[in-house]
Amino acid sequence: MSITVTDPTDLGVLIPATRRAIDGPMAIASGSVAATLSDVEVYNLIADAAGDLILQTVGSPAFGYQLIVTERDPNYLSPIAWATDKVRDVATDAAIVCQSALNHFFWIAKLMKMSETIADESQTWTYAYSPSVVSGWMQYLISMRDRAIQSLIGMNVPLDTYFSTVAERDLMAATWLEPWVSEIGAPVPFSGGGGSGPVIIDARFGTFG
Repeated sequence: MSITVTDPTDLGVLIPATRRAIDGPMAIASGSVAATLSDVEVYNLIADAAGDLILQTVGSPAFGYQLIVTERDPNYLSPIAWATDKVRDVATDAAIVCQSALNHFFWIAKLMKMSETIADESQTWTYAYSPSVVSGWMQYLISMRDRAIQSLIGMNVPLDTYFSTVAERDLMAATWLEPWVSEIGAPVPFSGGGGSGPVIIDARFGTFG
């Protein structure tokens, strides 16, 4: 079963990227030869990863999105479709994909046999995985996930806001002394401008204050 996505906030848009993180560059769709999971399985993996990132970044603005259930199973009422409250940036999607791959490979490594011998009546085969390689593989995924989170923390730091007492007294002086100021929200009338006196345009924002 494949997932049809019509909204960019839907986590389903990350299915191809997550497939590539799991199966390599040839895995681009549900019909890919390299695909090891169905669309529905990858979709659930992505939703779990998004929830993990919300928990891992609690108390900071790093993730910056809410996970919303958009559809539930008619029998169990368990979530079967998810979206975020707004369109995500590329860095956030990269963090979700990293966490998805990490979750997937954790369970593979947990159930993986490090060595095994197979025999029949006439011959014997033995294979073995290097534990250090498997450990390094998991550490690589963890480091990529952690780097993605740290990048989000640096990118999503909220800017400081304040009210300009200079602008309230002298708009022209504020224009020269505070050129870095950005307007947040609707323009607020200055006491000597759009409030009780003549309307004055603030050249920094191109709006009347």
